Amino acid sequence: MRLSGQTQRNRLKPLLAALVLIAGSPLYSQQVIVFGAGDTCVVDPQGPLPPLGNLDKASFARDCQSDQARHEPFESTMDLSNPPAPDRTVGETARGRIYFHPSFRRGFVCRVILESLSPKRDYVLCLAGDPEHAGNGLLLSAGPGPGTGRLYDFAVVTTDAEGGFEGSFGVFLKAGGYDVRFCVRDTADPEVVLYHDFFKFAVH
Repeated sequence: MRLSGQTQRNRLKPLLAALVLIAGSPLYSQQVIVFGAGDTCVVDPQGPLPPLGNLDKASFARDCQSDQARHEPFESTMDLSNPPAPDRTVGETARGRIYFHPSFRRGFVCRVILESLSPKRDYVLCLAGDPEHAGNGLLLSAGPGPGTGRLYDFAVVTTDAEGGFEGSFGVFLKAGGYDVRFCVRDTADPEVVLYHDFFKFAVH
């Protein structure tokens, strides 16, 4: 499964610089809030929020922090697996799981667990739309060609020495219903290595 080419690699450069913090040890209690490329903050459930001039962004960060502090359970879970043949696979043991709220104010809130990928390697987390599915027009970036789905590369994460990663994210999005793919890509290769086909959530 290929979602992008050179244009996507160029677009990753500011994202890599902005999200270098999502590396090393897992972010068990903190949550990375992503407002857009180069616009992120880290929220601790017990700490003060950073100053955010935009009222919608500040409200989303507060809602994410409150959700963490209350230890609200994620209502939905889905597995990540290798794309179907003939697309590239990364080994039979590579897998992932996403826990998420199917509805949240101003964004998509989730916890991502990746296992048995290449160790100490950067991967892109992406929401990928399709013109035939809801929410495509609400995603941040145009696709790699005419008529292709839109994309949102919302984070670059680095696996640990065992090829794993675990972290929480709040992704600021436009209001509406979404029916998109969740994809994990190697930053050195536009091929998708893990994914879940179309799943639904709502932003209100």
